[in-house]
Amino acid sequence: MTDGPGASRIKRGELAFTHPEQLAALLTSASFGTIGVHTVAQTLVFPSVIDYVRFQLRATPMAVLLKQRDEAERQATIAAIAAKTAELSAPAALEDGKFCFPQEAYVAVARSAS
Repeated sequence: MTDGPGASRIKRGELAFTHPEQLAALLTSASFGTIGVHTVAQTLVFPSVIDYVRFQLRATPMAVLLKQRDEAERQATIAAIAAKTAELSAPAALEDGKFCFPQEAYVAVARSAS
């Protein structure tokens, strides 16, 4: 993976399904028999917006976006993205200096059809 449009493809993959039925259909097409898909909702809380952005850009596959930059460039990029993230976020997400938002995940349990 390199810089450019495909650099964060793996990270975006976690958002591939917009409805639990999509995951169920994929498992059905893979010939699973008994399939259960559940939606798990939680609120993610980070100490600050900059901590959230730092995590995303250093501890996920998106780290490749900073790989070729020196430390000053990395810090400037993180700060710029954090500022834009804060600007675009709802005020409730930024209360008490923290950064929090709801997130849903689809969890599937499937058994072999045979």
